[in-house]
Amino acid sequence: MRIRFGQFVLDLGTRELLHRGKTAEVSPKAFRLLEILLERRPEAVSKEDLQNLLWPSVFVAEGNLSRLMNEVRKAIGDDAEKPRFIRTVHGFGYAFSGAAETDGTPSKPAASGVIFKLYW
Repeated sequence: MRIRFGQFVLDLGTRELLHRGKTAEVSPKAFRLLEILLERRPEAVSKEDLQNLLWPSVFVAEGNLSRLMNEVRKAIGDDAEKPRFIRTVHGFGYAFSGAAETDGTPSKPAASGVIFKLYW
């Protein structure tokens, strides 16, 4: 499944963030954070819920979530002061507030002309 917003596509099948068709580099945790916010849009997600989903059964300082959010914002060209996509809900958490659409488009097809054979 793919989720499109602005000039970006979050491809859940290939686990890639694409910007104008090219892979944008994000860490696995940053990808997961963006995925959670997009899945729950337009709801605000508490910092506590995000920490539990990103780091289950592990105590992490709140600053880790802030650093991860900065990584996501940098990757998608968003600004905390004038957000296009991710809104800070002060004293609570974050929400994806930009326009996004989900389609059932399958992930990237396998490269054409590539054939794999297994000989036993």
